[in-house]
Amino acid sequence: MDQHHLRIVTKLALLAEQNNRCVLCGKRDPNALHEWALKRGDLPKKRQEELANLLFSEINCVVLHNNPCHLAFGQTRWLEVEVAHYKQDQGHDVLAHFAAIRTAIPTWTSAAWDKKSNRLVGRIHGDFQAR
Repeated sequence: MDQHHLRIVTKLALLAEQNNRCVLCGKRDPNALHEWALKRGDLPKKRQEELANLLFSEINCVVLHNNPCHLAFGQTRWLEVEVAHYKQDQGHDVLAHFAAIRTAIPTWTSAAWDKKSNRLVGRIHGDFQAR
């Protein structure tokens, strides 16, 4: 399945999982598919098609309102942690997802990914222990 169709299938599945509500504000009819752990910008274009099943998996995406939710918070560390909590609460194994990404990413992005994943895993793990 190509990226376009995979994004549509993932978005529809997530809308059902999220009860047609934005993960961030809780209001109805979100419209923007957001990748939160591994993003398209983390990969060269030639690898995006190859890793589309990981990029556009249900654990790696949420649906938000484009404006203001995605535009205001889409690239923030705060949202990364919020989505990780949401995914964990939905029964997804966030730490296994990070491990799958780490295994799949190109070597040249390994250092950057290690820094990002260590930061997120540390914050998420600490937050989960505090809960």
